[in-house]
Amino acid sequence: MSPASPNSRNAYGAHVLSGRSCSQRERILALLRSSARPLSRKEIAHYFGFPAQDGGPEIPLASVCGRVNSMLPCPDKGKAGLLRVKYVEADPVTHQRVDYLEAVPAAEIGPQLTMRLDLTAVGAFRPVGPSVSVGMEAA
Repeated sequence: MSPASPNSRNAYGAHVLSGRSCSQRERILALLRSSARPLSRKEIAHYFGFPAQDGGPEIPLASVCGRVNSMLPCPDKGKAGLLRVKYVEADPVTHQRVDYLEAVPAAEIGPQLTMRLDLTAVGAFRPVGPSVSVGMEAA
């Protein structure tokens, strides 16, 4: 495998600086942190549909569900969550359960989550408070 050309490195650097290289997980967390109300998975997927309102690539509903599920707490595994279910309602059409999600405030997350998420890297989102921890690392 040959090394990346200077053109490729410059293009990648511009992509990172544009804020479009953030992971799906970071983008979803940033949206929920900046939202004035809890959102359902479907509303999150609609926000990140084509074209995504944050300027990044589309995130389909199946991917939103996977990323959200990975950020919910799992007490059986001793895993703290970055998101929580604020309330549950029945969908008026399908009568299926709909979870409305919110981000756990950074002060409640705890010291075990140490990877920094810089919200300024996510397109239109701006930090609302101190740095947010998002990764799980062993203490």
